[in-house]
Amino acid sequence: MGSIFGIIGGLASLACLIFYIIAIVKAFQAGDILWGILNIIFGITGLIYLFIKGHKKLGIYWVIAIIVAVVAGVLGGGSMIPSMPVPA
Repeated sequence: MGSIFGIIGGLASLACLIFYIIAIVKAFQAGDILWGILNIIFGITGLIYLFIKGHKKLGIYWVIAIIVAVVAGVLGGGSMIPSMPVPA
């Protein structure tokens, strides 16, 4: 069961990376060089940029992908705890 959550978390993390790249590309295409550079340095500014510039649908998808990645990571990691060796 943990491997299923691991796969889901991995796919959600990949989606987050794709949304991050899309935010950088949109910033540079719009001529917002400062926002593009800030997006590269600070990842959270990409999410802020999407909401400020009216790309709310894309920003909401990114937030959902972050939540799914975190929840799947917690559930996937939590299911592996019983299989770990117990120190004597």
